[in-house]
Amino acid sequence: MATDRPTSFTVTVDADPFDSGQMTAYDVAFDWDGESRHASFVFDISESAELSPASSSPAHGWVTWLTAARLVVAWEHPERDESRASTIELDDPVADDEPTEEDWKAIALAITLDVMSDPPVITWKYLGNVEVDSGTLLVGDPAYVLPHAEQGKPGVDYADLVLSRAADRPAAKLPVVLVDNFGGDGSFPVYGDVEDGELYRLSVAFVEPEE
Repeated sequence: MATDRPTSFTVTVDADPFDSGQMTAYDVAFDWDGESRHASFVFDISESAELSPASSSPAHGWVTWLTAARLVVAWEHPERDESRASTIELDDPVADDEPTEEDWKAIALAITLDVMSDPPVITWKYLGNVEVDSGTLLVGDPAYVLPHAEQGKPGVDYADLVLSRAADRPAAKLPVVLVDNFGGDGSFPVYGDVEDGELYRLSVAFVEPEE
C-alpha cells in the first residue's frame, strides 16, 4: 500500500454541519506514513473560509479505517474541553491498496461532521440488582450456558464452570467470563450507560458508590 503521496497533506472540504443552508470550508491536515491504515490529523476551519483568525479552533486526533467502509475517529478539542471516539460508516469504501483523492475527501468530511456535531446524549440508568451467593459472577450469552429444551441442547453444569475457573482454564471452553475477587457475596446494583437510546456499556457496582 506504499504511495508517492506526501506524508503530510491537507484536505479541504465544504460542509454544513449545523444545517444552516450555508456551506463552510474546513481543513483536515493529515499525517500518514503512506502504508498503514491509520493517520493522525489536525482539524480546523479553513483559511480559505475568509473568517477572522479568532475563528480558528483546532481539534487533534487520529483516524483508522478498520474495514473499507468503517472508520474509527478519536479526537480532542482543547478549546471546548471535549474528547470523543466514534465509529463511522462510509457510504463508499476506502480503496484496499491505497486511499484515493476521493477517499481522503470522504474521510476528511466524516471527521469534520463528527468534530462539529453535538456530543451524544448519555444517560446513566439503574437496571436492577444481581444477587451473588457463590462469590462468582458469570458474564456471557445465555445461549452458551443454559439448556434449550426445544433444541435438545443441554446446559453447562455449575461444577464444570467452577472447576474450570479453579484450574485457570477458560470457563468450560465457552466464550464467557467468570469474575470473582470482588469482596464476596451480596446484592450488587447494575447500571447501564445509554447513548441516544442504545445501551453501550454495562457496569456492576461491587462497592457502595459515593454520594
